[in-house]
Amino acid sequence: MDRNQAKKFWNEIYLSKSEQQVSWFSESLKESLEQILKHAPEKNSRIIDVGSGRSTLANDLLRLGYQSITILDISDAAIMQAVSKIDANFEYLKSIVGDVTNFEFSRESFDLWHDRAVFHFLTSKEKKKAYIDALKNSLRPNGTAVISTFENEGPEKCSGLKVQRYDEKSLSVELGSQFRLLEWKKWDHLTPFGVRQRFIQCCYALKR
Repeated sequence: MDRNQAKKFWNEIYLSKSEQQVSWFSESLKESLEQILKHAPEKNSRIIDVGSGRSTLANDLLRLGYQSITILDISDAAIMQAVSKIDANFEYLKSIVGDVTNFEFSRESFDLWHDRAVFHFLTSKEKKKAYIDALKNSLRPNGTAVISTFENEGPEKCSGLKVQRYDEKSLSVELGSQFRLLEWKKWDHLTPFGVRQRFIQCCYALKR
């Protein structure tokens, strides 16, 4: 689907379904927080959460004292719902409604790039390349990318859309040689419906 179709699709989901009516709901993104605290411990680290949806991650980071958090999502409904949850250090939050594959980021503007379940929705070469180009351009040298996707044993679809599944090797090949794999792990997400979904989370450093 094109950008306008995608925006309409995700807006309809966020406007019609409560948090616990979507499979990706989690009360806290524990795995993400662990990696962010490990790889960007300084509270002035510039962090972006792409495909943020209405997760609690930004608010949790602001509560921990982080001073430069950006959230980006193609759905303005998701961004509005996420912003409405912020109850700590709101002045340190920047929210963007945009498509990560078609957004002009400032060069080297982030120390850490976080993505929980956006990249696996990109199934065309063109979309993947646009995402990776944005990641390379906006991340500082030796900056960290924390990317979670469905693992090879995970679902083949999400919200009716086909996804591409990965392991640590295939994801590394996809991102390219400029990204050095720091660590990876598999983990199971339990949906509100009691279904376990297998994810893989990979952390990379950008080489210049």
